[in-house]
Amino acid sequence: MIVTLNFDNLMEAALREQSVTPVVIRGQNDLKGLPPMHTARVLVVHLHGDYLAPEEMRNTELELGHYEPAAERFLDRIMEEYGLLFVGWSARYDPQLRAAVKRSFRRIYVPYWVEPAAFADEASELVEQLGAVKVESSADDALGKLHDACIALRDRAAARHPLTPAVVASTVRSELSGRYTAFHLHDLVKQEADRLHRQDDLVLSYTGTVSENGAYAGMVGRIEEASNVLVAAMSAAAYWGNETTDRWILSEIRNFAEAPKSGGVTVVLDLHNVVMMRLFYATGVGALAAGRYGTVSALFSLEGDRRGTRRDYAVQVLEPVRLCEGNLPSASKRLYEQLRPMFVQHLSIGSRTYDESWAVFEILRNLAAAAAAPEAQTYLPELGAARVAFDETRDEYDHWAKQQSNSTAPNGREAFERYAPVRAAEEKYKRALDLYAQLIPMALPHLRVELQHSEGVAYKSPTVQRLIREVSSYGSKHPLLESGLLPGSPLEAVQTLRAANVALERVANWTRQNRMGILPDEFWADE
Repeated sequence: MIVTLNFDNLMEAALREQSVTPVVIRGQNDLKGLPPMHTARVLVVHLHGDYLAPEEMRNTELELGHYEPAAERFLDRIMEEYGLLFVGWSARYDPQLRAAVKRSFRRIYVPYWVEPAAFADEASELVEQLGAVKVESSADDALGKLHDACIALRDRAAARHPLTPAVVASTVRSELSGRYTAFHLHDLVKQEADRLHRQDDLVLSYTGTVSENGAYAGMVGRIEEASNVLVAAMSAAAYWGNETTDRWILSEIRNFAEAPKSGGVTVVLDLHNVVMMRLFYATGVGALAAGRYGTVSALFSLEGDRRGTRRDYAVQVLEPVRLCEGNLPSASKRLYEQLRPMFVQHLSIGSRTYDESWAVFEILRNLAAAAAAPEAQTYLPELGAARVAFDETRDEYDHWAKQQSNSTAPNGREAFERYAPVRAAEEKYKRALDLYAQLIPMALPHLRVELQHSEGVAYKSPTVQRLIREVSSYGSKHPLLESGLLPGSPLEAVQTLRAANVALERVANWTRQNRMGILPDEFWADE
């Protein structure tokens, strides 16, 4: 369907040159007799009239300030039921059309807006509201490339169905917007998972053999490409889904945990975990972005397989740096950048939401890996008790010092002796904190750290610091505690977050030692 604001008939003429006879609506009054839209192969609507019907033409500010009721209903249907591609529209002079887009558009399909220059203010506002993707190109170039892409897809008739992550994300969003069970989503996830299990490189990996086509790097690249559709489906389902769809996607993620039983090249034998890692992160980040903490908790309960030697929790096994040979130290960054378009462009959640959801997920995964270690059952209560003892001892000293300041100046020797228990309690707390921090993997995660001066000068994660403030404020009512994603009591949860900063600071210090020039106050821990 083509909705044009032009008065000429060039669109119809071009279609007829291609042996396509369109249904033409020459003005808003013609919309009253519009047949069912699905019955027309191509529909061209002149929303502002046609020079062959001058009585329908709208051009002045007064004429453009009012649409016929039939036109309003027509636009509502389009915004409700169709995907949108804007080409050559500034949005500046059409208040009624802008209003129709604002009031009726459903964010089921990702809209695209072709514009070679900067947007006008009116267009910028609509782009932000719609979550539209800007195609910075001329109409000739953009539509020419779209035509070529359609021809290429048609020519691949013998290949698998040409689903793309963008199409899948929109399809899943549409499926989950209704009142009924999304059986098509179930079938899509199942079919894509089965197809991925049969992918040539993944099948070869179970023999431990390196492919002759591009070696290990070629295998990883092709497996990543083959898994993109499933990654998109799971990220969208995690963001828009429910408990029923969670069961579907978690079941398929679990199916990739089984390790090869044969010998061979270690990193090749781990390729099933590379697939599982991508699905695991896509689901976790998507669920966190939507505030679906129960889904993340269920995800963290999945098991993983360490090359057939033993079963552990997936949070312990799916460590990007340890799974991807040759990507050190940027494996985590590679995964972050690969998932970014899924969320920012296809799900339209925005860069800041994606960055924060990624950071929180990576921190929680590392803390869950620590909590899964047998030693955590002993270390965590000891850490909490050590912090309580430190706080109580320090409070006792502060109370004594205040009393002394209200009377006479305290004796220096007495003050030193009085402070000795505080120093001892602090050292015990730091040892307990360091001991728990050693359980946290933090293997070159793609997390931002910055130099902070709270509780000493150190590189810390601003995301961890924010979580500490939130948990300290909300206590047991914080959703991360209610869902069990942070372990123990509020006090213990705060201490595990502080331990995460200690573990992250070690990574940051290692990174600093390998940097040249002036050290910044802020950087990514894996760069």
